[in-house]
Amino acid sequence: MADEAALDRPSISNRQSAISNSQYLSTAWISTSVSFARPFSATSSIRTTTPTTTFNQSFTYDHLNRLSTATDSGPWSQTYDYDIWGNRGVRAGSYMPASRQTPTSNTSSDHGLPQLFNQSNNRVIATAEYGYDQAGNLVKSWGGPGKGYDWPSAEHGISADYKGNLWLTGSGPSGGGPGATQDNMILKFSRDGKFLLQVGGRNQPGGNKDTKNFERATDIDVYKKTNEAFISDGYGNRRVIVLDADTGAFKRMWGAFGRPPDDDPPAPARPAAAPGGAAPAAAAAPPSTPEGSPRFANPVHGIKVSNDGMVYVCDRTNRRIQVFGVDGKYVNQVFINRSEAVSAAGLAFSGDPQQTYLYVADYGNSHVVVVNRKTLEVLYQFGKRSPTPGDFQGIHNLATDSKGNLYTAEVAPGNRAQRFVLKGISAPPTTP
Repeated sequence: MADEAALDRPSISNRQSAISNSQYLSTAWISTSVSFARPFSATSSIRTTTPTTTFNQSFTYDHLNRLSTATDSGPWSQTYDYDIWGNRGVRAGSYMPASRQTPTSNTSSDHGLPQLFNQSNNRVIATAEYGYDQAGNLVKSWGGPGKGYDWPSAEHGISADYKGNLWLTGSGPSGGGPGATQDNMILKFSRDGKFLLQVGGRNQPGGNKDTKNFERATDIDVYKKTNEAFISDGYGNRRVIVLDADTGAFKRMWGAFGRPPDDDPPAPARPAAAPGGAAPAAAAAPPSTPEGSPRFANPVHGIKVSNDGMVYVCDRTNRRIQVFGVDGKYVNQVFINRSEAVSAAGLAFSGDPQQTYLYVADYGNSHVVVVNRKTLEVLYQFGKRSPTPGDFQGIHNLATDSKGNLYTAEVAPGNRAQRFVLKGISAPPTTP
């Protein structure tokens, strides 16, 4: 593993304008040049979606540098509280208009265009000709409650399968407002919003060994060779569960190290914080033994299946990624900034046929970490906690498109998506 103290940071030159820590810009493009002396070289662009006005932001962090609260003040006020796992709650009495975007997840289709899942306004910013074009212009969106399915009370994950369908997860009531219902289901839609499948139901928690319901599932990836949906489950449960991608029929499930899921009850959902509530207590550090915790912690937050049939799972609170075969057999693991805040939140593969690199969203430390997918060597990382384009505040998930470009989604306080354009591959520099 690379020496973190010696890792390169991106050199950012702003070509148009800047976002300060105390101001949002109206629908203006912010373009930066980000260069690295490592295999990933990129440019990034973001577009803000707030009205033309000024908002002051303030943040508080606990003694482990984890975000505790984020407050926006201006024409409207919004305060978020965060628990020790990074789950967000909206304080009662605060107000946020639906136009305020909060992307919780992103993905891309074989058309190479991004789609976002917005928690603040119950919408899917869909894929290909129905989503954002490469210039970042919104073409179409859809979503919200409808006939025949239970829309999540707190939207969380979105992923596109090899047929172009979209799979959605919800984390409610974690991350939802007061009175949010419990999301024990997953949903499947066509890319233009036609409902196709629901597995599980609202307010039907069944625990870690339930084969019909979920406990605030976080992410889904469909493996083409077996036509199976691999699901990280989740904020309440602590497992990987696999379904038939057409029928939703249960296939298999497992916990950390490929063992059977544990029998403990689901982790409780985080309620909305009361006004003026105290910051949550600090989380205990994961075990320092070489193998780490013998089981997944909450949340099991991300999952991706590579072309060669390896399953990569984000065990966020345990600061690691575990690797399995598609049959659930344990293969290996890698720790991501183990001695720091909670880390591995989302995954994406590089766009080359071999999927040489694994990109990891380090939520607690505001980095994108680049890993050699086969050897699990951490090569480098970029970004820091900052509102500056190219940095991150609450990086929650990421995705790549068919051209190898990287898209990141930030929850509060970042509340934005960024695009990094692949410029080429170079060998990491040698250290003397």
